[in-house]
Amino acid sequence: MTKDSAPEAAVITPMRICIITLMKNEGPFILEWLAHWRNLGVTDFIVFSNDCFDGTDAILDRLDALGVVQHLPNPAYLADTKRFHRQALAYGSQLRRHREADYTMICDTDEFLHIDVADGTLPGLLALHDYPDAISFGELLFGFGGRESFEEGLVTERFTWAIDMRPGARRARRGVKTIAKVTPTVLEWNNHRPQMERRRGIRWLDGAGVPVPRKFRVGTDRGYDVRGRYDQAWLAHYSVRSAESLLLKMERGDAVRPDRLTSNYARKRSSAREDNLTMLRYGLAIRREMGRFLEDPVLSALHTAAIDAHHARIAELKADPEMAEVWKTFREVCQTEIATRAERSGTGEADK
Repeated sequence: MTKDSAPEAAVITPMRICIITLMKNEGPFILEWLAHWRNLGVTDFIVFSNDCFDGTDAILDRLDALGVVQHLPNPAYLADTKRFHRQALAYGSQLRRHREADYTMICDTDEFLHIDVADGTLPGLLALHDYPDAISFGELLFGFGGRESFEEGLVTERFTWAIDMRPGARRARRGVKTIAKVTPTVLEWNNHRPQMERRRGIRWLDGAGVPVPRKFRVGTDRGYDVRGRYDQAWLAHYSVRSAESLLLKMERGDAVRPDRLTSNYARKRSSAREDNLTMLRYGLAIRREMGRFLEDPVLSALHTAAIDAHHARIAELKADPEMAEVWKTFREVCQTEIATRAERSGTGEADK
């Protein structure tokens, strides 16, 4: 460069944020979930699929071909193990998309992050706190909201009945999901939080931007007391969706604990107590991004086929006499939610 030439412009490399996830029979919900996290600044997705009937694997193959995700079969099948999550995460953490990312988060297809600060994106949140080693977000469970039927539409718009954001002490411990810097300080990537080196200087924050308790940081807890920890960011968790969707989810099993999806799961996971409309703010941006996806005719056809497959399989399950008692329980939970919602409507009553 001569003295009269202009200085070279600095090359600014965008932050790379990776999500690693597992999917089984999530076809109707994939595009909304991807749209939301892409809008929040996630750049890379590593997705492992598990034996799908609804075309989830075909949707992911198409998204892989379009450069949106990296799709692989779950390596647990080759290893002949039921540790689906652990095997996939161990393998995923060796892949280039993860190794070259600045941050990685383990997140499921029924989880959506809500950010109240900075520009509302993950890069903005991380910059606000001068790029900490990790941030753990407390979950907020959304219930059936009295909705029995699986229907096409945004999950974040259809389900707005949630547990309390200001819980009393008895209901304050809730699960977390964690975004962490990709560095050697992470010893193991796990579903709720990584295991980090036990040394000074690691900055691990909560959803209020405050350091997590040392006991949480050096231990193995998968959750914390959320009181005062929803101020900046929290995780909307739609673990049941509609009663019909949960019926289908029970058939597929759970990747972490395959035996836990019982009728009691519906009661615990749909113990919602108040209206929560905060996720509606993301609807327009989600629809725009989904619209871009659906401009691809192959992807659009696969998305529609997945919706049809869910309707057909739900009808089969509801006609199965062995599922009659489970379906009855789910409907009772829905009716209880409707009654509770009517009773508490407009009262603003908090959990004691």
